[in-house]
Amino acid sequence: MLKALAEHKDMTLGDLIEGIVLHAFDGKQPFSPETLAVVAQLKAI
Repeated sequence: MLKALAEHKDMTLGDLIEGIVLHAFDGKQPFSPETLAVVAQLKAI
């Protein structure tokens, strides 16, 4: 699922994971509500 999300956001898987981790270290939500909607669609597949 992460690979599909990275492709959707037009970024590499490594860049996506790095962004998630950096946001987590800052105590912030890594995804916008729009991206969370895409995540829900990908999970349904």
